[in-house]
Amino acid sequence: MRALTPAETLLNLARAPAHAASQARALRRPPREQRAFALRRMRRLVEHAYDRSPFYRAHYDAHGFSPAHLRADEDALRLVPRVAKADLLRAGPSVVDRRARPERLLPSVSSGTSGATLTLRHDPTRLAHHGLATRRMWRPAFRYRPWHVQAYVYTSPYPVGSVLGLYPLVYVPTLTPPAEIARRLAAARPHVLAAYPSHLRELLEAATPAQMARIRERLRLVSTNSEASTRAERDRFSEALGAPVLDEYSTEELGRVAAECPERRYHVFTDLVWLEDDGGRLVGWNLHEWTNPVLRYEQGDLGRLRETDCPCSWPFPELVELEGRANDAFRFPGGRVLTPGFLLDACYEVILAGAPVERYQMVHEGGDRVAFHYVARRDCDAEILPILERAFATRGGAQVRCVRAEELPHARRGAKWRPIVAEAVA
Repeated sequence: MRALTPAETLLNLARAPAHAASQARALRRPPREQRAFALRRMRRLVEHAYDRSPFYRAHYDAHGFSPAHLRADEDALRLVPRVAKADLLRAGPSVVDRRARPERLLPSVSSGTSGATLTLRHDPTRLAHHGLATRRMWRPAFRYRPWHVQAYVYTSPYPVGSVLGLYPLVYVPTLTPPAEIARRLAAARPHVLAAYPSHLRELLEAATPAQMARIRERLRLVSTNSEASTRAERDRFSEALGAPVLDEYSTEELGRVAAECPERRYHVFTDLVWLEDDGGRLVGWNLHEWTNPVLRYEQGDLGRLRETDCPCSWPFPELVELEGRANDAFRFPGGRVLTPGFLLDACYEVILAGAPVERYQMVHEGGDRVAFHYVARRDCDAEILPILERAFATRGGAQVRCVRAEELPHARRGAKWRPIVAEAVA
């Protein structure tokens, strides 16, 4: 993702007060009013997409749908044809507002953990709400001030390195060796650290006691994202880093979707994204993307929604049973399905039992056969196998084997770690 020009930065700053006021109002809206706000926005987005996006006009026409069919209620919006990732991949730039100037747009690329990368194109003058949403997301746990340093381990740098010198950012590429990541973070002494869980694991192994002391010195919050992790694992990170570790759920297509509050519950930011719970499969609307609309998008993740009774300050609905990608569930003969959440918990039982496993990956090899690949300094098969067999026995059993390896079969340095892989090893 390229850096913003000075003019683009100024335009974002000019729009920031309106976005900040809108996000503050969302915190005061009762759920019924927030639903009405989102429904109005979804209707406007459908009309806009039909008028401006060649793909959406053709897609809706092919399904016999017209925005004229809509009324301002949720049931009517379920008439809107869904969009899958394959549709957007085939459509390419025809998804984008036909009045936009392609050379001025800001491309971003999804990670491709589902098997295919998708390029989205954004208006670089309309990004302020992303940064403000991050600030609001962290506020219950930590009041993010203009002088606070945020370090982030990520695949590419953000479009801005600071806001006129305020809110400074320290970027560490994901391809950086773990020892160098530790050195850079110790030098930065961040107040906030955003990283994949896999990089936090590597950091805890690579950092010297002196480096860890400097990293902990000012650290107030750690934000994990993109990869699956368990609450128990995040608690372990929190103990080691001396700061709360809260997870967020965001996607390239939908933006900032949900995050953990200090009560460790996920809340959906319904002023930014609207989610539909289709029998546990999530379908989403990006409520702020006008240039590259993402409407009724089949995200491919598993989770359920419920109204909140959380004692935290957020009025947003809760996202429960967030299990990760639907295509990473293990499907056994006879219709038995093991969710990514269960599989991840089974893997983490190995870690909690004290097996000296550095990295691991659980792979479905077909039928009811499962392989647990792991990297360790010694053979741990005799310790690991009984733990996994006991876990799988609670779900009908499986043929489990352990494979100690130098490298995991489905791993690329710098890419997101995939702890659960629902495909046979070639």
